[in-house]
Amino acid sequence: MMRSIFGGRLGIFGVDRIGRDCKARSRRLQPSVDGLERRELLTVAAGSVTLSAGVVTIVPAPTGPSTAVVSYQTVGGVKEVDVNLNGVDNYFGLGTVGLVSFQGSGSSGNETFQNETGLSTNAQGGSGTNLFIGGSGLDAFYGGSGTNTFDAGSGYDVLVGGTGSNTYNATTGSGLIIERGSTITVNAPPSYTVI
Repeated sequence: MMRSIFGGRLGIFGVDRIGRDCKARSRRLQPSVDGLERRELLTVAAGSVTLSAGVVTIVPAPTGPSTAVVSYQTVGGVKEVDVNLNGVDNYFGLGTVGLVSFQGSGSSGNETFQNETGLSTNAQGGSGTNLFIGGSGLDAFYGGSGTNTFDAGSGYDVLVGGTGSNTYNATTGSGLIIERGSTITVNAPPSYTVI
């Protein structure tokens, strides 16, 4: 009834409605994209990644599985070192990294360390199941007290077994294998020295 009186007799019903529609449109959410700041250093509950004096140190969480992958990525048109720990990217300038060190010796979880670069790496496994994958540079891998699998890269690799079960796999490259542990399996070409 009020609608018909004000709308029909005063002729303002249509004006109010149009006016309200314009105001409603101006208050609607306008989608936009904001850029995120660049991440240089990140510490998460699942471990930490830090850079000091040219050494990137990766410390996995004490328990639970951890996966660290070192690779090259292009960010904003610039090639950088990406240290991905459990799905979180940590970017470092290419000229600022000389060594990547994975410190898993204090962890009881399953750990994977993979080097997809030519950077030198040093990785230590813990008491869980450890998988080490080498890159095209110098890799030094030290097994833990759990089950250790070493997949050597195309560079020079030093593979030192832990006190648990150790499997050494190499198809290319060269290096040194130091046999230790309760169960030992070596699959390596003659370019590797086995001690």
